[in-house]
Amino acid sequence: GDPMVFGRGAEEWAWLAQRGWDVEIVPGVSASIAVPALAGIPPTFRGVAGGFAVVTGHRREGDCQQWAVWAKVDTLIVLMGVGHRDEIARCLISLGRSASEPVAFIESGTTAHERVVISTLSEVSKGLVDAQPPAVMVIGEVVRLREQLRPLLAAVSAA
Repeated sequence: GDPMVFGRGAEEWAWLAQRGWDVEIVPGVSASIAVPALAGIPPTFRGVAGGFAVVTGHRREGDCQQWAVWAKVDTLIVLMGVGHRDEIARCLISLGRSASEPVAFIESGTTAHERVVISTLSEVSKGLVDAQPPAVMVIGEVVRLREQLRPLLAAVSAA
């Protein structure tokens, strides 16, 4: 992933720069975009999702209001959120997202051990979804596109 996306890359850059070190930045491809895309889930799709946000799942427990700003985003990509998935789902539902909205967990993305778990916010909120870290959590209607897009990706990879 890209060390500038929740990887403390900028903090380390600032620390080195403050001490007079020269720094070279080599950007990566964020797992937040790459992992869902390779699993057949794009963050945007015309007529389905016009925007997305990438957020950390590490938040103050018991404070649903911190999710209010993200509750209306078409596609929500949560990194490091597996351990808080039940609370995240409960908060999003309480803030107006549909309980039937699809959720995907892409575990160990892009590796031979990749596993994709598809569910709904309702099932996640009730603790009914087994997902293991590391996983990228994708919330939104774009998750439904996986059935359509994943077979096409597999066909291109095999060629």
